[in-house]
Amino acid sequence: KLLRFCNKYSKGYNMTWITGTINTADAWSGIAYGNGRFVTVANISANSSYSTDGITWTQGTVQPISPTRYFYKGIMPVSAYWQDITFGNGKFIDEYFKINPSLKVHGLDFSDTMCEQASIINKTFIDQCKLSVKCEDAANMSFGNQFFDAVITLNTVYFWNPFDKHLDEIKRVLKHGGKLLIGYRPKKYLEQMPYTKNGFLLYESEDLKENLIKQGLNIKAETTVERERKLYDGTIVTSIDICLVAEIK
Repeated sequence: KLLRFCNKYSKGYNMTWITGTINTADAWSGIAYGNGRFVTVANISANSSYSTDGITWTQGTVQPISPTRYFYKGIMPVSAYWQDITFGNGKFIDEYFKINPSLKVHGLDFSDTMCEQASIINKTFIDQCKLSVKCEDAANMSFGNQFFDAVITLNTVYFWNPFDKHLDEIKRVLKHGGKLLIGYRPKKYLEQMPYTKNGFLLYESEDLKENLIKQGLNIKAETTVERERKLYDGTIVTSIDICLVAEIK
């Protein structure tokens, strides 16, 4: 059983671009436009492509950072019950079933709107009894003790207030030896963002790991990806994405 908190990013690095025809076998997902280019990323492979006119495309390979990398490495359990907390509209929940079609996934979000959209987008998985969607507070979940094998949260740790209460609830629903994956951006990056001035609890990597260790978790793995990006005002900053895996003792 897995609890997933929000899979809203898959950042790439070490891009090597080549000119050619886009592979039509890939499931290309969404197109963004900026700085004179259209950009799209494939759901299944690690391919990405860009175009200046929307007709002729240049394709490259991206090495993503995402929770699924840990499942393929054997760090996270692939034959289990999972939970996904604050999963947004649930657009990426299907990625888990690509890892193992037999998974049982439970999604949790605080927003009624997001739960409604996730239920619509993932109706097939719900009808197949592979997925359930609940609208609840992550600090007060209705699941039983030691219910999940893994919990995933992406970009929600900033709102664990108080931190210990949310973590205690996650520990309660995780089995002994269960894994907690936290995807987040560290304080040194987020404090440069104007939207984090109010309501965000920011952490550096060592501080977050120390908090988890104090609460009885073991740190099993950590991946960091850095890349340059331009802010709305033209300032160039180093964007930092971190995936941290901890284990219940």
